[in-house]
Amino acid sequence: MPTLTDRRHDWKFVLELYRLDPDGEDGEQIANAKVKSDFDPIVEAARFELLKRDPRPFMQIGAEPACVEPVWHELLGEPYVESIRVVVSPHDASPAECLAPTAFFRVHAEAAAAKLISEGVLDPEEKFRYLVTAYARDTDVIAKQPAFTIEPVAQDLHLEPKSLTDLFHRSRPMGPVRDDEVPVFVPQFILDECCERLHATGAAETGGILLGQLAFDPESHRLFLEVTAQIPAQHTQQELTSLTFTPETWSAVDAAIRLRGSDEMQLGWWHTHPAREWCKNCPEENRRVCKRSGEFFSSDDAALHRTVFPRAYSVGLVISDSYASGLTFPMFGWNRGLVEQRGFHVLRD
Repeated sequence: MPTLTDRRHDWKFVLELYRLDPDGEDGEQIANAKVKSDFDPIVEAARFELLKRDPRPFMQIGAEPACVEPVWHELLGEPYVESIRVVVSPHDASPAECLAPTAFFRVHAEAAAAKLISEGVLDPEEKFRYLVTAYARDTDVIAKQPAFTIEPVAQDLHLEPKSLTDLFHRSRPMGPVRDDEVPVFVPQFILDECCERLHATGAAETGGILLGQLAFDPESHRLFLEVTAQIPAQHTQQELTSLTFTPETWSAVDAAIRLRGSDEMQLGWWHTHPAREWCKNCPEENRRVCKRSGEFFSSDDAALHRTVFPRAYSVGLVISDSYASGLTFPMFGWNRGLVEQRGFHVLRD
């Protein structure tokens, strides 16, 4: 296969961290933090735009070369960055792009702040703000280095043609559904199965894999996900506030998919937040306002999602049971390279 130049590394990004004064205004600059960022989530989002633009029964995605570049801040100007633009350029279609906000660098800013706290420069209770800057790398140095190349490795997708109108008619919305997101449909019986696992497991987190199909509506040419089954994760490391998948977990899931023989793919995952168990020894007044009782994706959840479910259509469903909110079903997914809460549709049995 021919190699393609990947222009993700023409820029170096540096965070400027500022201490905030009591009025919330920028105080002194306390650090610069170099960022070695992985732009794959934004590249994946741009490639998914190609798929959404022209869905067909058989598609390939993932072999297009990508270009990453900063968009300069409208007021501050260069070198301050307002957003990150990723452009993917297929050989047989017009380019597609994704604009990611500077919130994409938040995890790097938090890591830099944690280091400052450990060094005693920043107080754990202090608030800070960060600005993103970008600088062109030395072209002479780059020219002397071996060119960064990649071999095209495409993901083959079989998009099932189905009626989106029929699915909307047989479902009800759950959570913050937006018109610009790819619809996700989850049968009620799958939510019931997850709830049974939550109650049977008790205090430890449990979870599984969501199977189904990535489909498109021939009439509207709109993409959507239909979850058809959940496979309880076996051989996991279950703890009070975390769930870890092991190699044996994935072997069991692959075996289950082959056994089902329904041409399903892994669309995402689900796990539980048994907050009632976490908070059962807390005072009543604390239970109602506990942040761990809300609908959230923890940093560990986001890290697992980033590593195991990096596709732009991948979703993560949380089954949460808390004193504050009762039983809730927040769903999370990718949006411009960030993992954010999103809505879905519950299919009637």
